[in-house]
Amino acid sequence: MLNSPRETIGVGLFVLGYSPNTTDQDELDEATQLMIEQKPLVATYDSANMKRAIAQGQYLVHTWGGDALQAIDALGGDDEAKALVDFVFPTEGFVGWIDNLAVPVGNNSRYGAHLWMDYLMDPKTAGKNASWVWFLSAITPASWEYTAEFALSLKPTEEELARAVFGGDLGEFTRAYDEAWRQIKSA
Repeated sequence: MLNSPRETIGVGLFVLGYSPNTTDQDELDEATQLMIEQKPLVATYDSANMKRAIAQGQYLVHTWGGDALQAIDALGGDDEAKALVDFVFPTEGFVGWIDNLAVPVGNNSRYGAHLWMDYLMDPKTAGKNASWVWFLSAITPASWEYTAEFALSLKPTEEELARAVFGGDLGEFTRAYDEAWRQIKSA
């Protein structure tokens, strides 16, 4: 499973019928207990080597679409490799994600940072980048005409996307998720 508190605890919350953005301590405690109970079934919590786990034949991997495509590519990228990997968006729901760019405070060139961001956000550049890294661009649908079909193959349908819940700002309750994650990892 991913080494990500919001994503992984979110799985438990979805299974229980709760929002992955809950700020209800009882719901979070219930999900934490569920994740502790299923921990013996988890090989590892890792967000860096998921494509390797898939390519090596790990039976079930909690991961992002780009990692699944990188694993298929590592296995040869052909139809035989595609048949080895079945990427699904859970029917119970899933935590949605969007990559982003930010300009750090105290940077040397705010203007240069904005030029770089403008370049990366150009649909043609974004499509080419998605075709290189296999992670879809946030510049949708404008980048799609410049994106390799393989990279678009795991693009969620409207029905699948309707099941996505994007992480919201939990404010001070973020600490409760951090504590829940500590409990899960140390169990």
